Amino acid sequence: MLSPHSSPTLRALLDQGRLAEARGRHLEARELYECGLHSLAPASAPEMAVQLLIAVGRTHLASGSIGPAREVVEAAIALAQAPGLEGALATALAARGRMRRLEGELVAAQADFVAARHHALSVTRHDVAALSASELATLAELRGVTDEAVQHMEIAVSDFRAASDHAGAARALERLASLYAFLKRWNAAEQAFAEAAAPAPGEGEDARIAELELARADMALDRANVERASASATRALEAARRAGEGALVARAVLLQGIVARETGDLPLAQQTLEHAYRQAQSREDLLLQAEVAKEIADLFARQERHGQALHALDRAYRALIQLRGRELAP
Repeated sequence: MLSPHSSPTLRALLDQGRLAEARGRHLEARELYECGLHSLAPASAPEMAVQLLIAVGRTHLASGSIGPAREVVEAAIALAQAPGLEGALATALAARGRMRRLEGELVAAQADFVAARHHALSVTRHDVAALSASELATLAELRGVTDEAVQHMEIAVSDFRAASDHAGAARALERLASLYAFLKRWNAAEQAFAEAAAPAPGEGEDARIAELELARADMALDRANVERASASATRALEAARRAGEGALVARAVLLQGIVARETGDLPLAQQTLEHAYRQAQSREDLLLQAEVAKEIADLFARQERHGQALHALDRAYRALIQLRGRELAP
């Protein structure tokens, strides 16, 4: 957060940097943040210097340069050790924790997030505390300890609410609902989904509603409640179209195809799933192509059309191979 005493020049540099970063122009953003660093003396404005160093590290990380990102974040942590900088230290520790998680240093990452949350709460920075709790939930999921992930996400919801971050609380509730569903705690999942959908719709809310309804449809299918899955898939499709989100539209169509298959309308299922596959192809979404092809294979297998089922599985396999190649590309 900018100090009220920040110079107009520094404010402009930060605003321009954030805008460039939001648009994916990470090199431009980094140069602007570094200009901001050069324009102030860290000794006179240590908290601002910490924030700028973290921002520089974030741009390195977004560009895939974890080494340089770690270097500037370590510098931010060292600078934030000064008295009165608990909030800045919490933010810097959380940033290092994310980098350590990405590098597979899960134990060290957990220590950073626990410390970040401690320092954040000491100065009532509930926003940083909430993000740290969310990250602890991610680490618990990576270890396969879903019960622990639920506990951390419940804390994150409370922290987001304490920070008056209603959008953050809604996202955390949606994630919490999915964790409840994984544990087959259906009533808790339904309640969390309902709370996540509670904020009044506004600009940009249609995409979030679509994602929420897609998750609800998945849960309904897990419970073999095809009627509820159908209703959620329809609402997801309507919201995705209003939002103009092609990826969400394709996923909603996929779910409608699965619903048709589960209700026994196999011709409609094939038509809908093939439509979803074409949409995934047009978006070059290889993961979605693989998912849809797998569902098509299941449809053919149920009809004992084994040759076509094998062909669909081959499509899924080839999409995953292409996706792996894309991930390994320099």
